[in-house]
Amino acid sequence: MAIQNSPPSNLVVMDANYLSRVIFRRQLLSKHTSAVHGILPAGHAAVLELYTYLLGTYLPARYPTMFELLTGNNGATVLFHNKITNHTSTISPPLSSPLDMLRILAETIEDDMFLLLRDDTKDGPATGEHRAVAFVCCHPAGFAPAKKLGKTLAEIHEPVPAYERIGASMEKYFGRLEMGKGPRFALAPGYEHKAFIPFSAVFSSSPDPSRHSIARARAISLHPHHLILDREWQGSRNVFFDYLVVATGTRLAAPGTMPSDDKLSSVDYLQSYQREIQIASSIAIIGGGAVGVQMACDLKELYPSKTVTLIHSREHLMPAFHPGLSNLIKSRFTELGINLVTNNRVLIPADGFPKPSDSSTPAPFSIHLQPTTSSTNPQTLSTDFAILATGQTPNTAFLQTLALYQPLSPSSPSEAPSSDQTNGDTILTSRGFIPVFPTTQFASPLYPHIFAVGDAADSGAHKAARPGAAQAGIAARNIAALIARNTRNVIFRNPNVAEGETEPVVKLKDE
Repeated sequence: MAIQNSPPSNLVVMDANYLSRVIFRRQLLSKHTSAVHGILPAGHAAVLELYTYLLGTYLPARYPTMFELLTGNNGATVLFHNKITNHTSTISPPLSSPLDMLRILAETIEDDMFLLLRDDTKDGPATGEHRAVAFVCCHPAGFAPAKKLGKTLAEIHEPVPAYERIGASMEKYFGRLEMGKGPRFALAPGYEHKAFIPFSAVFSSSPDPSRHSIARARAISLHPHHLILDREWQGSRNVFFDYLVVATGTRLAAPGTMPSDDKLSSVDYLQSYQREIQIASSIAIIGGGAVGVQMACDLKELYPSKTVTLIHSREHLMPAFHPGLSNLIKSRFTELGINLVTNNRVLIPADGFPKPSDSSTPAPFSIHLQPTTSSTNPQTLSTDFAILATGQTPNTAFLQTLALYQPLSPSSPSEAPSSDQTNGDTILTSRGFIPVFPTTQFASPLYPHIFAVGDAADSGAHKAARPGAAQAGIAARNIAALIARNTRNVIFRNPNVAEGETEPVVKLKDE
């Protein structure tokens, strides 16, 4: 399919003809009102989110000579001012009418758009189709946009020949799009409250939610058949189990991991971090993996006037991938104006980098670089703010209480060592991850009933949500099979005549 990710700068474009075109759009909206823009009640939240982001965050930062944010006379109102048209709109508190917000969007940017949401009321969250809940379309080509409002993707594309061949793929594509792929919560103001997923709906799809429980606690030690928590839960700190899945993930340097356990404190933390970034004139990002690369691009998209520098210890960015990807990223850095320093390691102070003061004046400090090749000398770099993007640390310290053993290279449980092969090595890899078999079971004969999925598992998969979800399904099916005792497999192989074999190989396996 001809679909690819694009940054906002490729979607929202401004040029010298901006004024004449938005004036024409305003005339179309006035004359053809409901024919060129509309909204369903289900689309109100989506329009508010888009309105708040574009007018309250993106446009003033990306095009400061065209748009600006103002404070109302009472100090409690935030206004969006279009310097080109001299129109002003309220951002906070938002307008009461979502249709008015949609109209202002249509009069501010030149792009036509349809907003789609998955219709979870029809077939449930897993199978609901995507439906058009709002639209702005001043320049349709051969169709009436108002007639598409409220229709699913399949209904919208009904006139398209052979659409049924790709319809399922289209739904799957939209269904797999992940939220938060825009600017990160620590960078873009106004979204930090959406960074947290409540526990209330975790078991809502279960036939009997009362069978399940959530314990808000930390695991401090794991034993073969019980877990010890840092606080009491249901009258005890011990949780006994027949089967266990470890999905404790990893933690990142600030701002990737919250210092508090509650939402309100975490929202305050993200807002404070955003203010520190806004004050800084220059920002250094340390680490050239996926997180560092995305944060660098997001920052330059949001704040094009800031000096953004990414420092990486190797020559290639995102080294887990083909070097061709690094070349593409470097090209994009050049387009955005991001400075890149490679083959240098940052000497991080024991107490971290200086924090910005409470004043609105940046306080520059020096970052000391150590070359990783012999071709350059040590140097220093001045910046107002530093962001660490130096990788993940698995949350697996509580596993140190398990009996120690020598893990094998994961291949299958049948090849695991016997318990007398324990030699005192840690259960974890040298980086602290959990070795697992393809079944997601711990790679040890001692713990066939303990599984690990997601970022904490040394599975060979990328540390991302999609592989983690697939691993969770594998673990669930294998646990169900173990419970049902439906665990015996048979390996059958024809005799190898070339080796003189006359009988087939039959091998029973218990997994």
